[in-house]
Amino acid sequence: MSRLEQSGDTFTLHTPDTDALVRELVRKEVDFSGLEVRPSSLEEAFLSLTKGAPHETGLSPHQS
Repeated sequence: MSRLEQSGDTFTLHTPDTDALVRELVRKEVDFSGLEVRPSSLEEAFLSLTKGAPHETGLSPHQS
């Protein structure tokens, strides 16, 4: 699991391997209902890929 969010009684788990996450929930006998599995949105994928990326400075790579 890469990220956990909570809003009231709803938990959102972000993971690169949903199959492994669901198996782990079942193995640990975690009570859950209303399970919904969906792919990341384009925005979520972009934010994940750019997380920790250096900020734009307006300089080209060859300028100092």
